[in-house]
Amino acid sequence: MKFIGTIQQVQIQRTPLKIGEKPNKVYDVTPIMVVDALRLTPSGGVGLTADGGEFLDTHHIQHPQSRNRRNANGISIGFMSNYRQMRQRFGDHLFDGSAGENIIVDAVPDFSPDDLTSGLLIETPAGSVQLCNIKPAAPCDAFSRYCANRQVGGEELKAILQFLSDGMRGYYATLAPTEAGMLTVSTGDKIYALSATNDDLTGA
Repeated sequence: MKFIGTIQQVQIQRTPLKIGEKPNKVYDVTPIMVVDALRLTPSGGVGLTADGGEFLDTHHIQHPQSRNRRNANGISIGFMSNYRQMRQRFGDHLFDGSAGENIIVDAVPDFSPDDLTSGLLIETPAGSVQLCNIKPAAPCDAFSRYCANRQVGGEELKAILQFLSDGMRGYYATLAPTEAGMLTVSTGDKIYALSATNDDLTGA
């Protein structure tokens, strides 16, 4: 396996970030909540706070406004390097985590999206947990307009959507089928790319 980075932040969406009706939905970052730890379950993420609070992410199956789609998007991952690229293009309003991913990773310089192909392993003080079925999260019009910080459409909107594709806006993942889903992850936990042969940890 290959060491690819360290968790910088964990967070949840208390409610959906897109509000309003099509085609005029707007993107609101207010429901994003940075938490002390994130419990990973087969149904999605649960945010944990130091005072004992537990908060379902809006992509958790049991959330009353769940945005879970056949359990293919219950957990999400973003990378600080992508946010640096987005800020360079659109501006400083794009803070780390503003796309709403659950796990924000500070990746090593040689990280590549190809590293996600066989899944990820997160190493925590209590043990390790594996994520699989990692897929780029498709950008939407509302988030694209939030990035631009103004109303856009036509070819300009198309160009922004293209820029945010292929993982720039983040990735969806699920727990590996063998996972019990009771481990929590938090800032400082290490992330490794799984190889097809699932070798021992290297490069830490």
